[in-house]
Amino acid sequence: MDQANRRCTVDVRRQGYARSSFCDKPSLLDAPFPICRAHAIEVFLHMRETLDVAMADPTRMAEATEAAQLGWYDDAVGPHRTWVNQERERAKEREHCVYYLQLNGLIKIGTTSLLRLRLRKYPPGYVLLVTEPGSFATERTRHKQFKKSLVDGQREWFTPTKDLLAHIASLQADATV
Repeated sequence: MDQANRRCTVDVRRQGYARSSFCDKPSLLDAPFPICRAHAIEVFLHMRETLDVAMADPTRMAEATEAAQLGWYDDAVGPHRTWVNQERERAKEREHCVYYLQLNGLIKIGTTSLLRLRLRKYPPGYVLLVTEPGSFATERTRHKQFKKSLVDGQREWFTPTKDLLAHIASLQADATV
């Protein structure tokens, strides 16, 4: 198959697609393997987060390098855990927050223990509205609380309704006290 007709071969069944097991979008011409632009960006962002965490703690860089060389991936089975999964386990011990971010007229409600790194995943133009203490349970509560505002087909993106904006305003007021 010539380069111009290559299609993305990322398995998308896990993402809710029932009909096809591959993305099948046109592949980037200069990619070393068949991958579309969207999935290439996803891989880039994942690797950037991994490296950012490693760079934040130079003592962990050797582990990250070794994990990459050994091919330990997120979905690996057996006794080996990826360095990224180990970092995620450590993150569970850190203080989490629920964040409210505005981008392109929508509001995202998410959670993280590494806010600075998480915010780097978003394109320029986002506005961090406020954070509140809490982790996944708090995030789920907020998602249920503002379910009517949820954008169709999305899990964490909401339209800015009166109720949601009032909640954000109350958190902002509490943060300034």
